[in-house]
Amino acid sequence: MNWRQWKKKINVNANEKNLQNKNFAIEGLNKEIILLKKELEQIKSSNISKIQDNNSVLAEIKELEKITKLIQDRIKESVK
Repeated sequence: MNWRQWKKKINVNANEKNLQNKNFAIEGLNKEIILLKKELEQIKSSNISKIQDNNSVLAEIKELEKITKLIQDRIKESVK
């Protein structure tokens, strides 16, 4: 092998090593993305659950307001 061939082989080896390092970094980032997506899904489902809970509470409050109004009306009627 002459000097040019050696230099070319060294450059190819360096490029392959660089590519391997980049691929390793990309794999690590992809794993992080997957974990972040899972966390985001958990947050979304938690928020949906909280919203549903809040809607249930609001529905119960409205029902209690109706009952309270009926009781107040009956009290007013009985006082007359």
